[in-house]
Amino acid sequence: MEEQKRQIMSFVEDQKTKGQTVTTILVEIGIKRSTYYSWLKPKDKNKQIKPRIMELTPKEKTLIERVKEHHPHLRHRQIQGVLPDRGI
Repeated sequence: MEEQKRQIMSFVEDQKTKGQTVTTILVEIGIKRSTYYSWLKPKDKNKQIKPRIMELTPKEKTLIERVKEHHPHLRHRQIQGVLPDRGI
């Protein structure tokens, strides 16, 4: 399988030098663009990246609570929209 991938990638590069687009080449040989580009990614890039969780400061918590008191009908995404208007 790895050998086939290398041959396909080599073929695509060769055809690109002849002026064809990657999309055209891949359509002709029946390979999805997403598959081809996933082959080009380094293996370590496929690892899951842990999201960074940042704690709110006491000031931020207070401001959020104030917005919630004044606008109890707002959902959390809407509150996120109100906060930048207040400089947060």
